[in-house]
Amino acid sequence: TISVDGKASAISDLASFYFEVIPGAEVRRQLGTKDVYQFDASLSLPLYTGGRISGAIDQAEAAVRIRDAMAEATDEQVWLAARVYYFTLARADDMMLAAQASLERANIAARNVRSMFDAGAADSIDLLEADLAVTDALFAGTRARIERRGAEIRLELLLGIDPGESLTLYGTAKPPEELLPPSYDISGKPQLTAASARIDAGLAEVRMSRSEYLPSISLFGRYSIGKPNRDVFAGEWDDYFTVGAGLTWSFNLGNRTGHAMKSAQSRVESLRLGRDRIERDLTEAARLAGEQMRLAWEEYRSALERFEITTKNYRIAERRHAAGDLPTNRLLEIEQSLSSSEAAMAAAQATYHIARSSYLYAVGSDELKKGSI
Repeated sequence: TISVDGKASAISDLASFYFEVIPGAEVRRQLGTKDVYQFDASLSLPLYTGGRISGAIDQAEAAVRIRDAMAEATDEQVWLAARVYYFTLARADDMMLAAQASLERANIAARNVRSMFDAGAADSIDLLEADLAVTDALFAGTRARIERRGAEIRLELLLGIDPGESLTLYGTAKPPEELLPPSYDISGKPQLTAASARIDAGLAEVRMSRSEYLPSISLFGRYSIGKPNRDVFAGEWDDYFTVGAGLTWSFNLGNRTGHAMKSAQSRVESLRLGRDRIERDLTEAARLAGEQMRLAWEEYRSALERFEITTKNYRIAERRHAAGDLPTNRLLEIEQSLSSSEAAMAAAQATYHIARSSYLYAVGSDELKKGSI
């Protein structure tokens, strides 16, 4: 420890004394000078503190780790929200495309029915059903655009973008053909890191409490220069050095140190129990997120298979309707089934990516922060 102290002062009157040397003759002296200057510099070097200094350093390092872990936890929450909003917007895009495709099919069917009506192969009921299908498809497109705009605004607000801007997504990766078994290693979670750092800080406090049983030994040196300094009568600049050693040892009356150490040990045990509870909760959350991801993947595979089947079914229905072998209402029912399966596939794809993002967040994976989606 280095400390420096300096001061300067001036006084109007000095204390003085006098005495008679012989009758009628006296000697008068003033104590000091009117102008006083003093500068001191000292250096203290601890040789042994019983663990006080190392404990304080460990506590400071643990505090930094806790702060960094909490900041990382906040970042992870923001990354998760960004991915969820992104895939929600991607789902809205896919729903718009599905609505547009449904409208195109409805328009084609309506034109075909109109041609068949003109040829006498369809009646007015067929025309009304075809027009109703077009109206429903138009409304589905309007609803998809409104929902897409809402998802866009939420993502823009999260990213700090002006809500008046328009976002364009460049595609979303398809779910994998095969889902690998998920890992449940949560050692990278910042909440667990912060809990471990709190235990380390508590252990450092225990060591610091225990160190009160032991003495502190230090060396010190001091340089002093002033006017006046040691000789208050000289009134001149004077300096000197002081070198020595210090020993500090508490008597520990009333076993104050023992009580403080037991209290610190109790806090450490409580922190350990808290860390175990956090680890257990995080593990359960990771396993649940993994199962949710698996379920979302299965739902996507089922929705994809259903979409492929309904697509083939609609193509066959179109040919049969054109040949007059399938009534219009049945064709429109099959088209509606295709539209539903297409929308379900788009929703299932986004749901899988959202579930996977939740899983990556639950296990503290670095993939959560990667640009690849």
